[in-house]
Amino acid sequence: MFALIIINSLVFSQWVEQSSGTAQVLYGVYNFPSSNITICAGNNSAILRSTNNGTNWSPVAAPVLNRTLTSITGFGANTSWICGNGVIFKSTNSGAVWISQTVTNHFYFGISFINQNTGWLCGSVDSVFHTTNGGINWQASATGMPAGANYSGIQFIDNLTGYMYGSDSSSNGFIFKSTDGGFSWSQSFTSAVAVICFQMVNPSTGYAGNNLIYKTTNMGASWSTLSNPLITSLFGLKFPADASTGYAVSLNKILKTTNGGNSWYIFTGPVGDYLRSLCFKTGTNDTGFAVGNSGQILFTMNGGGSFTATGNIQTETPSGFSLSQNYPNPFNPSTSIEFTLPEAEKVSLKVFDATGKLVTEIIDHSLEAGTHEINFNASELSSGAYFYKLETKNFTDVKKMVLVK
Repeated sequence: MFALIIINSLVFSQWVEQSSGTAQVLYGVYNFPSSNITICAGNNSAILRSTNNGTNWSPVAAPVLNRTLTSITGFGANTSWICGNGVIFKSTNSGAVWISQTVTNHFYFGISFINQNTGWLCGSVDSVFHTTNGGINWQASATGMPAGANYSGIQFIDNLTGYMYGSDSSSNGFIFKSTDGGFSWSQSFTSAVAVICFQMVNPSTGYAGNNLIYKTTNMGASWSTLSNPLITSLFGLKFPADASTGYAVSLNKILKTTNGGNSWYIFTGPVGDYLRSLCFKTGTNDTGFAVGNSGQILFTMNGGGSFTATGNIQTETPSGFSLSQNYPNPFNPSTSIEFTLPEAEKVSLKVFDATGKLVTEIIDHSLEAGTHEINFNASELSSGAYFYKLETKNFTDVKKMVLVK
């Protein structure tokens, strides 16, 4: 696997700030799949509910006050759960009323359900809690977990296969995998800092993040690093409809990828300080929410609007198409590719090996007129000759570059 870096994106933003009516930090957001109902939760037992895609938000009474609420999940049309500091709340009417469930007093950060009855819970304790009756009873079930660990979250994709992530007592990040319903776990990934966010998009492909983004395509057996200079303190990661188009939230940033994480683009707009979480309507890349500090809620109905993968756009429009020789060349492991567009165009920029086999497609979308600079990182490729091809409706050019390690 290799990493592609886009330098300095310019964006026409379509993230709209909504009035939440609270100044509390919001840590979780969940959209019910078959309605326009959305719920948010955060500090001081704050729960907000909207029935019209966030045009209006109303506070909802929490059954236990003065708690930090960290994560929301749901299953089906109406059922949802919120976990947090020593509490789990459940709603069966799309978040209008919440009841408290009995649970051991720990600080919980992650909750996952695969149906109305079967769910898992994790947090600041070296164990996993499991329910088979919708949360009426929770029992500790895991073995072999490191002592003193903090678990940022958990996701099960079926009744046997699940993933849990966080950090150990030395603040090293990890991802654990279970294949027996959460009773035993084996470590599949480690990093120098805590893993904060995670999603398995399908049984094979998943993403994880902290100050970098990581990807697996083999059910967590191995993970590759998708380097990105735009990321600082990544908090949320979501691939709502497929393994290609994803979103991430970070300090002052909303990021988007359309090529499976190989490149990421930054949205500008009304982003405050920290964004903590995001969600999209199930099965779409269009309708989504991002929430964070000071009660901030951002909403999009078009996937965040148009964006441009670009660095250094000249103020004067170029007179014609051009593709420059990459620099440096030879390179190890990264190099810059520059090209110009005299008008807005659908652009394809691909890299091929010496046999003509496609290695990656760096860009496959419309760009504004201007000079664009792309940084290509080939740290996972072998030494040798490669070719990069720029193609638009009215222009094609190919140049050779050499990777020397």
